[in-house]
Amino acid sequence: MEDHPFQLTPPARALAPVLDALACPITPVTVLPLHHPLAAGEAGLRAAQTCGLATMLLSAKLRRVVGVRPATGIGEAADTLEADLVALLDQGHGWVHKMFSGSVIADVLRYSQVPVLLLPVVTE
Repeated sequence: MEDHPFQLTPPARALAPVLDALACPITPVTVLPLHHPLAAGEAGLRAAQTCGLATMLLSAKLRRVVGVRPATGIGEAADTLEADLVALLDQGHGWVHKMFSGSVIADVLRYSQVPVLLLPVVTE
């Protein structure tokens, strides 16, 4: 999760009833550079908690992974948490761009051991 405000697009918000019905635990994750303030991630967490995706997010605690590349940190968190799914914020640019531009999303899609859900967002 990037540390800035965002809003889910209406199609992404449409998943809310499904996620609420499943009542699965949700752990927001942010990956920080080695010498980054550990308070980082709070703006992104607040945005996640108020985006309307799932009621479970309201009480979710932020997990911080420090000192690795973003895709690596996401993978490490998914392994540690024994995640069944990884959801990533998608700011657009098309799937072809993601697969061949060296983006975090491309790396996670290539190497994830669990399904990846891309949630389209509009950044503020």
